[in-house]
Amino acid sequence: MRKDGRGEGVAASESTGRAVAERGGSAGVVYLVGAGPGDRGLLTLKGAQCLHEAHVVVYDEGVSRAVLGLARETVELRMVPGGQGAAEAADELAGHVIRRAGEGRVVVRLVAGDACLEGARHACAGDLGEALAAAGVAFELVPGVGTIAAATAYAAMFPMGRQTEQAWALVGGAPDDAATPAGGRRHLAGPGAALAMTMPWGEVPAVVAQLLGMGYAPETEAALVLEPTTPRQRTLRGPLVTIVNKLEPRQGSGEAAPVVLFLGGAARLRPALAWFEAKPLFGKRIVVTRPAGAAATFAALLERAGAEVIPCPVIEPRPLDDYASLDAALRRLGEYDWLLFTSVHGVRFFAQRLWEVGLDLRAIGQAKLCAIGPKTAAEIERLRLRVDLMPAEYRAEGVLAALLERAGGEVAGLRFLLPRALVAREVLPEMLRERGAVIDVVPAYRTVLPAATPAHAAMLEHLEQRRVAAITFTSSSTVTNFFSVLPQDRAAELLHGIVLASIGPVTSDTLREHGLTPTVTADEYTIEGLTRKLLEYFQERRQAAP
Repeated sequence: MRKDGRGEGVAASESTGRAVAERGGSAGVVYLVGAGPGDRGLLTLKGAQCLHEAHVVVYDEGVSRAVLGLARETVELRMVPGGQGAAEAADELAGHVIRRAGEGRVVVRLVAGDACLEGARHACAGDLGEALAAAGVAFELVPGVGTIAAATAYAAMFPMGRQTEQAWALVGGAPDDAATPAGGRRHLAGPGAALAMTMPWGEVPAVVAQLLGMGYAPETEAALVLEPTTPRQRTLRGPLVTIVNKLEPRQGSGEAAPVVLFLGGAARLRPALAWFEAKPLFGKRIVVTRPAGAAATFAALLERAGAEVIPCPVIEPRPLDDYASLDAALRRLGEYDWLLFTSVHGVRFFAQRLWEVGLDLRAIGQAKLCAIGPKTAAEIERLRLRVDLMPAEYRAEGVLAALLERAGGEVAGLRFLLPRALVAREVLPEMLRERGAVIDVVPAYRTVLPAATPAHAAMLEHLEQRRVAAITFTSSSTVTNFFSVLPQDRAAELLHGIVLASIGPVTSDTLREHGLTPTVTADEYTIEGLTRKLLEYFQERRQAAP
């Protein structure tokens, strides 16, 4: 179950309540939403709100998985495939949309780009809207950022300007001579004409041939922007007659990937404004192994730098089967001088169990609180508790050094409680005991390898096809469990040449135990520190390239 924030849940409930009231008490409604061309940041606020409310989402094959990730985990997802049979599939799914809305469900029909101005003819929002109206189903149209508009900005084409034409045309699909009076578009082929049009990857050769047949000069300046606004975006430039030769063939569903064709003055690149493809991690596919619920911030940092994030959660925090040790410690919290927290999950499970045994934060009494790093400290502060100590070095050795400095070099006789994962390093407890401290180490949660998921299968496919630039590890557990996902006899082969990025020396040591050398180790043991180290590494490689 995807856990939604309380504020988001309240907002969604209020929004749904208003929608229900407006429809006279029936909750069944269909939102026809433009999903944008790929970058989930281009989805409108209203589109995101509709996704949050949805019970059912029917989406085009070209819709970004990142956009779909904004829906609740309980949502029913159904895809309209591209290629042959797409129109028939769309018709069948239109009936499904009507049935589900008739059952009182909130249904979102996600169209790549803008719901009204583009998309394959079979995915036209107007056609579905007419079917919904005929069936008496309430619906709303929610516009999205169009693929052409987005590609113009992300590829720095900018057909409007002092050095470019003041008149140009947008075409949301291939020219269609059968539906167009003879010569109806030939006025676009005159000297200095500008044109921008969008189409699926597989239709580019036919569209170019059609344009040439309609009178466009073979030497017309042309540019193809492939999969705009995604980390896979590429811009190809050349004369119209040869531009198709630069296009790599795509197999199967890849033929539905969006392409924008710019012609004439619209195809003139403005290098000074080419910001997107200049991002430091642009085009890099990076695997994130963090738990699904904890990966969002890290993914956002990487995506902001231009990377394509491949989620592959290999650890999942779970409650214990037996809480006897933790419960006993919680009932005597007043006896401890220090509570030591070495992970965000340790804080969360500690606070949850404290409440479940009938106590609350008052039971902490005079005990001081130590957090191993800023993320753990922030989780403690969410409970409205002050952190008394956070080490400069975010690992067990750093915690000991900070405690010794705080206590004047002497911890003998002090009592410590360390709520942590069921399996964890013994370094800190052993070092404290060697110095005469009394420490109770009690499990508060366990980490497990999630059951095989589509994310694991997708990650393995990327590895097989040599499409991964880096894999990130944020704990020793992520290393160990990641290797459990790989075919054991092919692990070294699959990881050959891939950047292995570790959050700190302990995690790097675990990589070495598996026979691999970490490529990157963060100096600051946080996801921000790891991101910075990756940026530095790829920046240095780019500068060193001939």
